[in-house]
Amino acid sequence: MLFVGAAMAITAFPVLARIVTDCGLRKKRVGALALASAAVGDLIAWCLLVVVSVIAAAGGPGRLVQVAALSAVHAAVLILVVRPLLRRLLRPRDGRLLGHVLPVLAAGVLASGYAAAAIGLDGIFGAFAFGLIMPRDLGHELSERIGAPVRQVTTLLMPVFFVTTGLSVDITRIAGGALLELAGILAVACLGKMAAAYVSGRLIGLSRRDSRLLGFLMNTRGLTELVILNAGVTLGVLDQSMFTMMVIMALVTTGMAGFVLPAAEPERLAPFDPVAPARAVPSRSAA
Repeated sequence: MLFVGAAMAITAFPVLARIVTDCGLRKKRVGALALASAAVGDLIAWCLLVVVSVIAAAGGPGRLVQVAALSAVHAAVLILVVRPLLRRLLRPRDGRLLGHVLPVLAAGVLASGYAAAAIGLDGIFGAFAFGLIMPRDLGHELSERIGAPVRQVTTLLMPVFFVTTGLSVDITRIAGGALLELAGILAVACLGKMAAAYVSGRLIGLSRRDSRLLGFLMNTRGLTELVILNAGVTLGVLDQSMFTMMVIMALVTTGMAGFVLPAAEPERLAPFDPVAPARAVPSRSAA
């Protein structure tokens, strides 16, 4: 239950960023707010999923202490040892990166994932932790030099991931009572995101139109959700039927934004002005 709840809280940040750009919402207040909210929300959701995965991997109180302790040691090594080494490694020499930077980073990601798997977690959480401790003050040019080859590898492997996920989905299991479960999952996923985003948008002064769009934007899950669901299957948290229903939920909620947002007429939305003072929260009577 905890894993499914945390997984439903995910917003696929890369998918959302592309939708915001393609629909012309990047310079609108609702687009900027959605991207910021998705970034913060995903970080919290990933941390929750790590905690839930520790509980799931433990399987009992005694093992829970062991898994939690090893996870804490893993995190401490990444923060206290690996992060300072990365900062020194990524320091440009004469304006250029050392030639072995990319192989070392790739090895670090794989080693962190292997350590997480050895503890009992899914390897994706180890890779996520390695990315989390990467130095953030690299500068745009340096980040692009590191990110460009990584994106090329991702472009090569992404279709393989989608194929393996699709092969794991068995729609024939969705029949009878499972259809009611699927309807319940879709209802909770959509209402949880859209209602919360709408109310939050209204409380900070967004119009009804902008608040509705914010709800649809935050409801996109896409690739990130599929990664989390595959981790749930590996951990034994999700059975085949629940995995199939959650994948369908991810596709439906992401597709909803694709239908609604192209007709949003961005020129009618409030522009994003980062230096403008924040609008006052409406009073209790006005709300």
